Amino acid sequence: MNFSDSQKKIFKKNLAAIKGSELEKKFKLIKKPKEFALHFGADSLDINIQSLKNKEFIYENPLQELTDKVALYQNKYILYPMLFFYGFGNGLLYKVLLQNEQLKFLVVFEESAELLWLVFHLVDFHKELKDGRLLLVKKDSMDFFELFLRQKSVYCYSKTYFLEPLCLYYEKHFGDEMIELNKALTQIIFHASLENGNSSIDALQGIENCALNFAAQLTHPDGVELVSKRAGAGQSAVCVATGPSLSKQLPLLKAVQNRVAIFCADSAYPILMRNDIVPDYVFMLERTDFTAEFFNHDFKGRDKDTLFMLCDLVHPNAVKYLEKYKRKFIMFKRSLYQTYINLTRYFVLGGLSVSHNALDLAAKLSYKNIILIGQDLAYAKDGASHAKSYQHDEFYESDMYEKEETTAYGGKGVVQTHFMWLFFKKAMEQIIKVKTHCKVYNCTEGGAQIENAKEMPFKKAIEKFIQNEPLKSLAPLEARPKAKQDEALLGVYAKLKKQIIKCEDFIQGYNDDLKAIQSTFEAVASMEAQSYEENKPYFEECDRIIDKVKKQIEEKKTNIYIYEVLEPIVNQFEMAMSQIYTYNPQNEQEKNAKMFVWIEKHLEWLKQLIIQISNQKMVLENSLNPLQDALKKAGKDIEAKMKMIDTKDKKCLMFA
Repeated sequence: MNFSDSQKKIFKKNLAAIKGSELEKKFKLIKKPKEFALHFGADSLDINIQSLKNKEFIYENPLQELTDKVALYQNKYILYPMLFFYGFGNGLLYKVLLQNEQLKFLVVFEESAELLWLVFHLVDFHKELKDGRLLLVKKDSMDFFELFLRQKSVYCYSKTYFLEPLCLYYEKHFGDEMIELNKALTQIIFHASLENGNSSIDALQGIENCALNFAAQLTHPDGVELVSKRAGAGQSAVCVATGPSLSKQLPLLKAVQNRVAIFCADSAYPILMRNDIVPDYVFMLERTDFTAEFFNHDFKGRDKDTLFMLCDLVHPNAVKYLEKYKRKFIMFKRSLYQTYINLTRYFVLGGLSVSHNALDLAAKLSYKNIILIGQDLAYAKDGASHAKSYQHDEFYESDMYEKEETTAYGGKGVVQTHFMWLFFKKAMEQIIKVKTHCKVYNCTEGGAQIENAKEMPFKKAIEKFIQNEPLKSLAPLEARPKAKQDEALLGVYAKLKKQIIKCEDFIQGYNDDLKAIQSTFEAVASMEAQSYEENKPYFEECDRIIDKVKKQIEEKKTNIYIYEVLEPIVNQFEMAMSQIYTYNPQNEQEKNAKMFVWIEKHLEWLKQLIIQISNQKMVLENSLNPLQDALKKAGKDIEAKMKMIDTKDKKCLMFA
């Protein structure tokens, strides 16, 4: 097909907007269309496209379909900040929709580079492409959506997500692909919800645990000590999870335990010990007392050299059991709360599970070969979810979740799994991908296939990496000098006291905001029915106060001490409110009704914020006791400084 000079000019502008992309590379390979043909009607908007493969037209009536779709979206979806379509067609609908400034992102899945090549000669999208408002994606570009849907500006509107076929042609020919794509996108949104926090109760529990653990954390060795003493201590590490396949690998691991560093999940720890395998590192991440029970065993000191790696959020019972049996431990940072406290000698371990933590630490300690066993992330053929001898029964999770399928170890066939394991699998694949300084081998020999990890029988890995290694030797670790411990304890105590004062300030401020909104809102509600325009000044005043509160919460750097417990409330609320925000009222009555609902919901939300900050204040007050006990043991000088801090004199908060 021959294009006019003006069409070539349009294409050149569009091409410049996608410079450096994969799509640009594909465009350069196209000399003439082989898959599609353009058909023009008398009207400039009457553009149809015919598939040369099946001779079908994409549109039955291009003009009428464009008119109907524009009317639908300008009426029902005019306030939607993002829309998702399958199929690009002639692109005219998207050009019209993008005139709406409310539409921040228009995402179109299109597999044919040739179709886009044709349309890019006809419609100028260069500004929309350059500004990132028009996003052209292939259905297998899930990595893009992992990043895209985790942006707060996108994530908060995820409850309004739906995937729409451009027209019947795409629904007819790509219906199955759309179903699978929709499933994948829905799963990504769900995972984003988990990562952004969906429970203030959990967040508050984490803060309480973290605060209660400070005294133990500061009087034990730290991350700096660990890395400085043990980095480069060996070539190979085995990371042990508790999947069903673990049992068959235990004899092999036992035979070489003196030559390889063993990193294991908390749930695997009692299994290994009962099989006469002493791990070098044991990881705990969960904040529940349920998980802490993995440590409530007396192994008669055989694990005296084992180092327990505890997240700062773990239940205090975990610390209690470790101290009871005189075990060694270090805490690593997890909580946003720790960001405010700023304990720089404690590092963060990446990932969402203890297996991720184990892998991350093995990489931090410069092990070159990291071997995974028991990392099934799937059910066994008999339905078992865990290894034999698992503390809570090998079928503990067998009926807990709805089952899904994923590619099996070895790449042949499928295995049954569930959404949380798939979530963890994806996270592990990403971690492995960025750990370029080491090689990760999946020697599980069962379960799900883990991308980016080379599969190898455990016996072969032992022969290749372990059996000829010298006996391992791990340097002992020491806590900081007593004076440094006391200084750190006092500093944390001061910051907790400051947090309590700040919580009081926020509670007072939010109560004032609540009263101001309620007063204005009640004034409007008590009036006789008025037009939206008459009520608008009152609505705007309420909205001004609401925006001020939201801005305060978003300022993470200054408000970190409240953000962690409030973030789940904020995230879930914004997602719910997006459905109200995007509703397009059709008359004055509906406009009024929308604003009344909008303000009522925000009043409820503000009350929740006050409750949660009050709960946090109470938790912090209770958490001071362990710190006070530790500091009082330090002597009268320290006790005198504590009393200075208790005066609430800002000058005395010297360690804050």
